[in-house]
Amino acid sequence: MKDIEIYVHTAHRREPELITISEGGTVEELLIRIAPGEHAEMVLFVEDEEQPRERHHHLHDCHIQHRHHVHIHRCRELEVRVSYNGAKHEHKFAPAKTVEKVLHWALGAFGLKGHDAMNKVLRLAQGGDELPEAAHIGSFVKAEQHCVLDLHLTVHRNVNG
Repeated sequence: MKDIEIYVHTAHRREPELITISEGGTVEELLIRIAPGEHAEMVLFVEDEEQPRERHHHLHDCHIQHRHHVHIHRCRELEVRVSYNGAKHEHKFAPAKTVEKVLHWALGAFGLKGHDAMNKVLRLAQGGDELPEAAHIGSFVKAEQHCVLDLHLTVHRNVNG
């Protein structure tokens, strides 16, 4: 079997880590490599998929290929709560769901279309950091948050300078 590079997203870092592993390796082997002390509690998702992959499956059987994105997290699903204009909506997502997909859901949940939906972003409720659309939503949920993420839907702010 040949080696492949995959992007691994986790709750411990906002940016994915590019690692090299055999495409014949198992999900369990990848979990041990990324989270050696806590791999038994972790599950692996392929980007934008809802269900975690079985631990005994080989990466190539999971259709994980060169330069694919995966997410390793202890939460099987996240409760995402989004506030906008005094209203709040919540929905459950897999940790590997991209911020872009969560933003699309939020725009629909608040009935925003066309011009009203333009230039909107998701921000962390604590700290106000804007979430990059390509990031996985699980990268912003730490263990102490009990699989819950609070966000604000806001207008994107351009910073000149």
